[in-house]
Amino acid sequence: MQMPSGWGDAPAKTGGGGFVNPEEGPYIMKIRRAVACVSKSGGNNQLAIELDIAKGEFAGFYSELSNKLNKDVYPKFYQLTDGDHLPYFKGLIECVESSNAGFKFNFDENTLSGKLIGAMMVDETYTNKDGVEKTILKPRWLFDISTIDSQRVPSKKNASPAASASTTVSDFRNGDDPRNEADLPF
Repeated sequence: MQMPSGWGDAPAKTGGGGFVNPEEGPYIMKIRRAVACVSKSGGNNQLAIELDIAKGEFAGFYSELSNKLNKDVYPKFYQLTDGDHLPYFKGLIECVESSNAGFKFNFDENTLSGKLIGAMMVDETYTNKDGVEKTILKPRWLFDISTIDSQRVPSKKNASPAASASTTVSDFRNGDDPRNEADLPF
């Protein structure tokens, strides 16, 4: 091997190059995009919301990461909108309205873009296509940003990784597994 040019002047670094990921917890997020669509797992109407961190140390984290990787890595939240899920959908909309002074939702999902919302971000364990267990940060629930100080990360005591992953998916109160996003328009 030949010594690379600039070897003598280059600082020595180890680890991930100083790249720090956000951790589990409550965040103030910005809705980047919202799309009314139909769920894969049953043809139910749902709202798919794409998020990025809006405030604090990690503001714009997913935007920067998406640009760096040249692919969409924004966390997404899915909420069914009909039937038994209507009260959860209404609660979500009221949280967006409360978090954004003067905003009143008019059932045009495009008006949600740019609005703030609180999100409890939690680690979700999954197995990738190579059979390797991985963890990804996903929104478990959304809330009014004025309640951020009262939000607490859910406990993982006595939960196996498999139980934790299935609990996380079911707690989305929606119809689709958030790891299966191939049919979304964004």
